[in-house]
Amino acid sequence: MHSLCVNHKQKTRFVTVVFGINDDLKRSVGAPAFMEDLNLFGVSVAESLSRWGLENEALRFSGDASNCSLWGACLFPVCSDQQSSFSLTLEMLQAALSGSTFTLPRDTQLMSMQEALQCKDLQQMLEFRTGLYEDIKQRKPNN
Repeated sequence: MHSLCVNHKQKTRFVTVVFGINDDLKRSVGAPAFMEDLNLFGVSVAESLSRWGLENEALRFSGDASNCSLWGACLFPVCSDQQSSFSLTLEMLQAALSGSTFTLPRDTQLMSMQEALQCKDLQQMLEFRTGLYEDIKQRKPNN
């Protein structure tokens, strides 16, 4: 799992992405109707969507509509803070892996890996990492 700070609709937001080790992010199908041929965490994208309480028609693909892939599938929630972004994506992952169901909060906006990288906020991400480094440095005992 990896959280990114993004600019979404002129606001700072967070997206946490996660893929399985065997997921082929670049494998594409010719149209959203064939999304069952794409696997996420060892099951079809359609099955993952149903476990998250989403209809197949709700899935949007960014980029070229004739090149639908996990890379362009809008699967990841856009949240106002990093903690809720991580928690929500973790709940989605747990549902996908366990076969249980999880319902995304109403009006949750979803973003693809492609979109997240296109609108990442590097300055905010660097400031966060610098803050982490400083916290770790202060807590490290002097030798």
